[in-house]
Amino acid sequence: MNNVDNIPFEYVSSIIFENANFALKYSGPAPSTITRAVVGFPDLTHPSGLDAPGWGEAFFIKRGQPIICVLFKKANWYQSEGFFEAMHAARAFLGEKVKISAYGSSMGGYGAILAGKTLKADHVLALCPQYTIQQDIAPFERRFLDQAREIGEFLYDIDAELDDTINYVVVYDPTHNIDRRHVALFKHPLKWTRIPLPGSSHGVLMNIFEMVEKDVFLNMVLNQISPLEFRQKIRLGRVNSTRYIRRMGNLTLKKHHAFTKFFINLAREASHFKLVENWQEVLRDKRERRPDIIIHPGLPETGTRAIQLYFQSTYKGYQRRQVTYPLDTDPDQFSHSWLSKSLRDGNVAVLSHYLKRTPLGVKTLIFSDENLYVEAPLFSDKTREKLKLLLAPYSVRIVVSQCEFAQWKKSFYLQSLKKKRSASQLGASRLWGTPMSYKEFFEDDLVLQLTDLNARIADIADLFGAQNTEVVTMRTGQDIMPEFCNAAGLRYFDKAPPALANISMTDLDGEIQRQANGFTVKQANIIGKLIAFEAAADVSRIRANRLKKLAPVEADLPWGDFAYETNAPLKYTKPAFIKRIAELKDLASRISRAIASL
Repeated sequence: MNNVDNIPFEYVSSIIFENANFALKYSGPAPSTITRAVVGFPDLTHPSGLDAPGWGEAFFIKRGQPIICVLFKKANWYQSEGFFEAMHAARAFLGEKVKISAYGSSMGGYGAILAGKTLKADHVLALCPQYTIQQDIAPFERRFLDQAREIGEFLYDIDAELDDTINYVVVYDPTHNIDRRHVALFKHPLKWTRIPLPGSSHGVLMNIFEMVEKDVFLNMVLNQISPLEFRQKIRLGRVNSTRYIRRMGNLTLKKHHAFTKFFINLAREASHFKLVENWQEVLRDKRERRPDIIIHPGLPETGTRAIQLYFQSTYKGYQRRQVTYPLDTDPDQFSHSWLSKSLRDGNVAVLSHYLKRTPLGVKTLIFSDENLYVEAPLFSDKTREKLKLLLAPYSVRIVVSQCEFAQWKKSFYLQSLKKKRSASQLGASRLWGTPMSYKEFFEDDLVLQLTDLNARIADIADLFGAQNTEVVTMRTGQDIMPEFCNAAGLRYFDKAPPALANISMTDLDGEIQRQANGFTVKQANIIGKLIAFEAAADVSRIRANRLKKLAPVEADLPWGDFAYETNAPLKYTKPAFIKRIAELKDLASRISRAIASL
């Protein structure tokens, strides 16, 4: 018998079942006099052997609660033969009328879940259970490798033992990476409830006892309070848990979370003044450290979209390495075009806002806006002065993407043909939707500046006060990101999903769009939309709202004003030009008829 004082019932402790691998030790009065019993499953650290003390026995009998303690010959996650035989014996000993709570922690939590169905338990409480330690199923579980090698393939299928009639309550620490992943592997029967206990690590039970009275925990084991009520009591008791405050404070400080201030206040309320002092000192150090800044300013048409999509898809991976590519509140807005727009308007406050809200501990900030290359010559001297003043405390690096010069000129020209004109013709917007021929375009004063690559790159470096400039070259058919990451001093994630290539305008469509750009803005936009359609498109399958944006089509378009002209180095033939105009006119006619029938 255990050394237990003030037992509130006639105490009996005896072995009620034994086979080759398991034994059951009952502590309590005669089963015919009780309404509920706990069946307790020991964890890995509990002594093995059929003569070992009962796990949790003293706790429960002090509080007048009968318990059957499971004893095992070997701690192997209850994978020895005879386990279910022992569970049947426990139910037979108690009789059918006695309710059963199965309870365990860690390996014992696994055992409680495994046994619940056979015990005909109505309640299972599992603290930080493992789903399995088999390496082919849970390769992240490295704490019990010796046991996993010895056990090999698990004998029992825990999923098959789950029962929709049982109340399962699983308490675990969601900030503990391994325990969280185990809990995620379990299938969820109808009455499955998870109670997250952040900051407890794998020692959930010790944290619970710091937060609530032990009788509150007993009520949870006995299914006498709801999981919601139990969680609420834990939340109210957090301020009493030094373990919780210290671990969560350290965790939020490490991850640079805004909740660090919350835990500093909790620590102060709990009189942990040394902890408060240490955390505040770390925060001061972090605030004084400024992130390095990497700016990708283009060139346009040199893989910018692929670069931006790469950083969007790898956002979390870089975030774990204290590298941030700002995505605002909408992760689909992966371009930082706001940067060139705000600077063109003489506003550095937008960039200042991004810098100020950078989470503590971030080591590198990355911005990508290919419009910077085009817009930068137009920034005012005052804007340049304010920008240099803002970035003076930072280490700034420019990483420029480029491609073969003749290829870039042609790509940039085609981009300028299809890009919509804005209502304002200020700044570089006069380049977009241009009606100029290739020769005229590259004789424009602004474009002449843009084609002096070395001077433009040097100017952008000066604009941002960059201490270092790297140039990477985009090669046809190759991923630019390995070279870009190397130049930026970043790890390359080779498993990132491939970025979709921009749909390029053909030389022929480019010339048609150029001529249309000499019409009204509305007409040029409609021609651009027609070009984007397949010539043989089934207009009946085009959404009505999209069709209405093209109305009225035929009457608005001066087809007779299109004429074949050469525009080297664009390559197309006169027959192809005439045929393409006829296709677009036919498409416009079919769309007009479809609109009229709406």
